[in-house]
Amino acid sequence: MRKTRIFVSSTCYDLGPVRESIRDLLKESGHEPVLSEFHSFPIDPFTDTISNCCRNVRENTDLFLLLVGDTYGSVDLKSGRSVTNLEYDTAISEEIPAFIFVKKSLTTILPTWRDNKEMKVQGVPDNRVFAFVDEIYSRGRWVYTFERVDEIKQILNEQLSVIFRDLLERRAAGKIDSLLSFRGESLRVKNLALDKPDYWEYLLSAELFRNRFSKTFRRYKKLREGFMHVPLKSISGPDFFDWTQDHFSNILSIVNVIGKQYTVEFKESLGPPGISGNAEMILSVVNEIDSLLNQLIDCERELISHKPPDLFKGLQENAVGLINVIFETLETLPSRLEEPFKDGKSPEGKAIDLVLVFPSPDFSKYEAELRRIEETILSS
Repeated sequence: MRKTRIFVSSTCYDLGPVRESIRDLLKESGHEPVLSEFHSFPIDPFTDTISNCCRNVRENTDLFLLLVGDTYGSVDLKSGRSVTNLEYDTAISEEIPAFIFVKKSLTTILPTWRDNKEMKVQGVPDNRVFAFVDEIYSRGRWVYTFERVDEIKQILNEQLSVIFRDLLERRAAGKIDSLLSFRGESLRVKNLALDKPDYWEYLLSAELFRNRFSKTFRRYKKLREGFMHVPLKSISGPDFFDWTQDHFSNILSIVNVIGKQYTVEFKESLGPPGISGNAEMILSVVNEIDSLLNQLIDCERELISHKPPDLFKGLQENAVGLINVIFETLETLPSRLEEPFKDGKSPEGKAIDLVLVFPSPDFSKYEAELRRIEETILSS
């Protein structure tokens, strides 16, 4: 069984001994510490240091441990933020559980710094560390202060025990099986699926759709903007004409299935009025719709890959992009699912019926090009 991976983020030079002590504690407790200065730290040799650090936070971390000392650390020239700062930003954006420890002397001076941000503090070479700490507090995060490494170790032992106890309580409540279906999802998704607060079905659906669509829509954008390699293949005019007919039949079939998934399967997964929905079924429907969208992208990629004779190139150009309307419609879905419940208000006395309507693609230019080709062939 895989061990819990705990990413330790801090400046290395001023907190080196602290990091090593924390690493020993985590290993002794049966966890897998992830620290950039050790050979076990996974790297991609084709990317830079910052990309490797942030990628490990994103893909190789179950729990994030932030230690903030007197120094701000190495700074990324592009963003102007320290590597530690960027690692923390990544953990927050990925909703990875984080324990935050800040040196007590920094929190003591912080109120004074807020009134005079140009002040010089002995032992603190870069005042941006105060801005970093101030930002952490502004996000409402729980912060532990420390003076000695033993304080960090004691708090970690206690909090890791709390996490283990919470897991046992969830198992006793019959919630642990649901968690397995949502392995790899964001913390917000897991909490919604397990704790089931008011309107959780709609909030969970919105979060899942948003997470899936983010990746899928980026893929479609890369294809549309020419950032995806598409190998070309020659095809005769008559063959291309026949192929486009099959192409559009396939697209219409996929769109029809998306519609059925949303209007039938998705509606069923939300549950009837007054009865809780099915989290696993919601996840399944979201994954199926996302898979169908990727099939549409594959269809578009196949269309672009063909290299027809010059006479038929206009036909191809007018066929490319006709699926845009599908993506534009679905792009609004997450926010529409959340809208009735924004600010935590109850839409009491209101019936919620989120209808998804796909406007018909505009085939007029494609059909006009068909007529032009027919006229050209007949006159030749």
